Amino acid sequence: MRMSFPRTIEEECRELIPTLDKSLKELAFLLEKSKAHIRIDALFQVPLRKSPTVDKNAGIEIATPDGETGISLAIETLTTIWLGEGQSAKETLRSPGAIGLPALALDRIRETNRLRMHLFDLIEKAKPAERKRIWKAKDHYGISSLQAMRVTPILHDPQLIRFYWDTGSITKRWLVRDLIKVCEDELHATFGHRPSRDEVVQGSVESSVLLSLEQLEELPLDEQVAVHRLGTPHIRARVTDGDIEPYICSAPVPFVYDVSCARPLIKPLKNYCPMEEKKKRSIRALLEPEPRVPGMNVHQYDVKHRAFGAFESRSRGRNKRAAQE
Repeated sequence: MRMSFPRTIEEECRELIPTLDKSLKELAFLLEKSKAHIRIDALFQVPLRKSPTVDKNAGIEIATPDGETGISLAIETLTTIWLGEGQSAKETLRSPGAIGLPALALDRIRETNRLRMHLFDLIEKAKPAERKRIWKAKDHYGISSLQAMRVTPILHDPQLIRFYWDTGSITKRWLVRDLIKVCEDELHATFGHRPSRDEVVQGSVESSVLLSLEQLEELPLDEQVAVHRLGTPHIRARVTDGDIEPYICSAPVPFVYDVSCARPLIKPLKNYCPMEEKKKRSIRALLEPEPRVPGMNVHQYDVKHRAFGAFESRSRGRNKRAAQE
């Protein structure tokens, strides 16, 4: 009797991505055939950047396509996981909005959401080197990882959707020992062991990782530190859906709901105009001003707020509502 071995994360992803792509293409075909039953209550087109990097000081002008153009854009945003013409691998197709769809289309979106969430869970468990191999695999050339993993939010009784730009920073708490393991795993995936300085190329990614590792090892293993990154403009929405408590979520793709639902009250997404943020006390005020490990944006908490040992990690909440579908 032949023994069967558990599949690796990479093997599972190699099977799952084509399945997801096939399901999304079937969804796109269904939506194309259902155009007469699609109601666009709002749709905002965010232009692609002209460079891979984000210019935080540049404005963003929003378009509001309608008619056939709007429906085509909505279908593309809801179903494509591949990079389009002129699209950098570091940016995603963003067209927030609010759209009424027939029940059959919503059922197919629920199915594709489950596949997306499964892919997200696998990628989250993968080591950095595994993730690189998954996304750079020959069979997946030209895929947008973020577009593949983002779910489509389904509402049941939409009342109010308020779109807005958010430029807040991103901060995540870590234990030093866990960050050390991230560095060690990345180096081991490349070299098979922890390399010496003579083994890495000066100025390479590996040399930066090795330097960060050495800097982390100067700190207590059980010290709580923060990885703090300045935010870039991204789209969020405050949603009132039926009787549940209003919530705030990321909104790069349209909210969808049964076409029989009444049109919700919608506060449209405006053009993004950079401006100086008001000074306010935030998580940033709890951190040392200069990073302790610059290559990873690792900051120590200031002495008054410094803590050691395990802590309860807050759920990021991603896909929680979609999982209830």
